[in-house]
Amino acid sequence: MASSRMMIKVAALLDKLPERLDSVVREASELRDKTNFSVARLDSYIAGVKKENDDREMRQTLRDQNNVRELTNLHKVTQASFDVVSKDVQQLLTLNQKLNERISQLESRLNQPAFLIDQKLVNEKLKSVYDVTGDLEKRVSEVEAFRQAYIDYAKAASVLSKIGWKI
Repeated sequence: MASSRMMIKVAALLDKLPERLDSVVREASELRDKTNFSVARLDSYIAGVKKENDDREMRQTLRDQNNVRELTNLHKVTQASFDVVSKDVQQLLTLNQKLNERISQLESRLNQPAFLIDQKLVNEKLKSVYDVTGDLEKRVSEVEAFRQAYIDYAKAASVLSKIGWKI
């Protein structure tokens, strides 16, 4: 009798086995569908992130190229400005030297007893000397300010290159 009860229980379990197998197959199918859906969503999200990243990199590359172009242009303009100022300073020094020579000549003439001084002429010459000297000081100040701006710019460019900006 015990064995027939066992057989009944085994038969009942065997009757339920196809239903249980069908249930497991359905659950596995639903899980596969959810997984496929999740993978598809992840693929779509990853593709969007990749496109956004590529776009950002392209924009950054364009900005970097523009920065390099602007820095190159600034360097050329700065160098040209220094060349022009250098020539101007050289011309002013030459004019100042000539003026000093003329003043020396006038002073040597003053030491001669027969020479009469035209004070108005001397004042005009001194005024022109002061004007040239003032212009020279103004240009030197401008060159110094431009030089300082260039040094500040070079420091900023150095800092930017240290943090990864291509310059």
